[in-house]
Amino acid sequence: RDLRERDGFVRRPIERVDFARDIVCVTLCPLTSRRVKQAKDRVVICPPYEWFYPLEGSERSAAVRRGVSAPLRDHLIERLAAGFAERDAGLSHVMHAYLRRWFDETTGWVRYYRDRLLRRPERIPRRLWKGTNGNIWLRTLAGVVKSRGGEVTGHDHAFGANYAENTLIPFNELQVVDTFVTYTRAHAELYERTGPALLFGGKMPRIEHVASEGGGEPALQRAEARPARTPRPVSTILHVTPYVTYDQFGAFPLMPVPVAFDWQARLFRMLQDMGYRVAQKPHPESVGPTPPAFARDFGVPALSGRFEDIYDDYDLILFDYPM
Repeated sequence: RDLRERDGFVRRPIERVDFARDIVCVTLCPLTSRRVKQAKDRVVICPPYEWFYPLEGSERSAAVRRGVSAPLRDHLIERLAAGFAERDAGLSHVMHAYLRRWFDETTGWVRYYRDRLLRRPERIPRRLWKGTNGNIWLRTLAGVVKSRGGEVTGHDHAFGANYAENTLIPFNELQVVDTFVTYTRAHAELYERTGPALLFGGKMPRIEHVASEGGGEPALQRAEARPARTPRPVSTILHVTPYVTYDQFGAFPLMPVPVAFDWQARLFRMLQDMGYRVAQKPHPESVGPTPPAFARDFGVPALSGRFEDIYDDYDLILFDYPM
């Protein structure tokens, strides 16, 4: 009950979800949390592992994984190699061989889990809410829902990821969704303007945006209405980290975990030697905890809670990730 009062979502075992009538949400994020309070129908939160649970021993031994077809795989790798060549950075023969194995293994697992989903059609939602498309399992589930005539609604990441004309965010976010919800009319217009050229299949989804509780555009107007704060000397710094990941990689590379923690330790010591008091706000999606040594040896606490509730307690916010 306490959780329901906090974020508005119904929580129940997957066996008791009415997949024909309930809206099934697989992502807790600012936009889904806001929209659930406005929904007329029941919205049930179900984490992705309800469908993508690990293989049991017998299932593992019986699993037959078939990746994408060899001609499609080779075509994709050749297109990738051509892109590298255009920038005077060719792919070596070793990299070609590695990518072939990687495509076979990765797409084989995705196909296997997709087939396992289809063997339990009674557990496939008719209406699915999800957050970012950056998670392959959410994208796989969305594809299965759409293939069976269901409706998928995607929600923008964080507080509006499509912040400029030249981002590739629409390429990722507008796939396998019927409706995409973002924050402001300005965000929606950017998606509508840049999305069609970046879609590689299917039709452009309907783009919607939410209004604030007061009926206007959200955070931007509220921020503009705040009185300017009197400048003050900098004595406290809040270090905001990108998320820490062990095995993910993408278009915007992140530091490996040992390198990231070593860099942060050096940064904290330098700032303290300069006379500043430092705290850290880890990214909420980090896969592991902040090292206890940061608080023990440097006096740098790792803060939890909403960023909006704590950032104004510091004189300066330090980001060390360009994105």
